[in-house]
Amino acid sequence: MSLFASASSLRALAETYLAAPFGGSLLREKLEAALAGDESLQLTIQWQDGQPAAFVMVEHIAGGHGTWRLHVVCGAEELCADAIERALAETWAHGGRLAVAEVPDDDTFGALARQLRASGFTDAGRIEDFFADGIALVILTREITP
Repeated sequence: MSLFASASSLRALAETYLAAPFGGSLLREKLEAALAGDESLQLTIQWQDGQPAAFVMVEHIAGGHGTWRLHVVCGAEELCADAIERALAETWAHGGRLAVAEVPDDDTFGALARQLRASGFTDAGRIEDFFADGIALVILTREITP
């Protein structure tokens, strides 16, 4: 696990995501497990001015050969690309071959979806009305290469 921030600062950064309509308790549980050393979860932190400004939590998808799911929280869009690339490099070192990100198609997560696409993720699927009427789940994927 790559953890370069204290548990309290990482939790504070995650509050932006957790407070969003689609964050919630499942991500909080995964974050707590990663902080406790769960090897199926990897954390990468991006710093700015001595403070954690972005993190990527990558979790192995059970049953998926080399498939990992990304959870991304960025304080600023320009920090996302580096944090995502560092997380994918570490995931590659742990046998990762495919990264999957699931993003609500709404204004809250629009910038994140754009950043993932700019980082090489492509649309792999869409489930309409997944989160609520009119709010789809967008599935983005990217092959992980060294």
